[in-house]
Amino acid sequence: MSLIRFKQRIGTHLAIALMLGAGVGITTVMLSIVLQASSDPAPGRSSALFRPYLDARPDALRSGSPDPGQALTWPDAKALLGQGGTWKQAAMAGGAVTLSRPGESSARLRARFATSEVFSVLGIAVVQGRAWTAEEGHAASRIVVLSRALASRECAQDCVGHRLELGRRSYTVVGVAEDWHPVPMFQGDLTRRPFVEPDEIYLPVETAIADRLTVVDGTAIWGGGPGHGSCRGQRVMASIVGVAAHCG
Repeated sequence: MSLIRFKQRIGTHLAIALMLGAGVGITTVMLSIVLQASSDPAPGRSSALFRPYLDARPDALRSGSPDPGQALTWPDAKALLGQGGTWKQAAMAGGAVTLSRPGESSARLRARFATSEVFSVLGIAVVQGRAWTAEEGHAASRIVVLSRALASRECAQDCVGHRLELGRRSYTVVGVAEDWHPVPMFQGDLTRRPFVEPDEIYLPVETAIADRLTVVDGTAIWGGGPGHGSCRGQRVMASIVGVAAHCG
């Protein structure tokens, strides 16, 4: 009798099974998102990390949208870096670079453009070589620090001194950092990239500005006009830089 009734209403039973499966799947996904969004991305450091917000927009834009966004202009970021002598500070932006390999297909890498203190502020250990210095950053030196995962793919042994072709330019590897993947990615633009793969390569933000490397964090553009083409491009790059500061 059960088999006969099941065959008579097989469509209804299948619909119920699909609805139950969809409900379980949606619940699992929601719980996963809630757990990730509510987790501490920097255990032991969250209470000492601060991110300033400044509204540098013209009055006309400010009245139209009260939210200044998460980004700082590059001049504001530099001013904060210069004033915070007793704080460890880092300005940074999420980016992307293209790695060219001779005789092989190119690879797109997730990059972090930052000032020299980024590793000490965020607590990222440099396991080989060193980070770049503030002087090297100011000089827009073409040097990079690789994540351990990227270094294991690109170098057979020691990566320090290795040369990489990024966007048709040659960069020198000065260090290798431990893999670091906070969830959510609080050091970037939380409105665009909170749950993405970890950064694979780090380089000075001044170098990224000088070489016009691609920014993937949110950007804001204002001003510009006839005769201000190059200045307009600089504002795009400057507008995405955020600052994190670690007290201690």
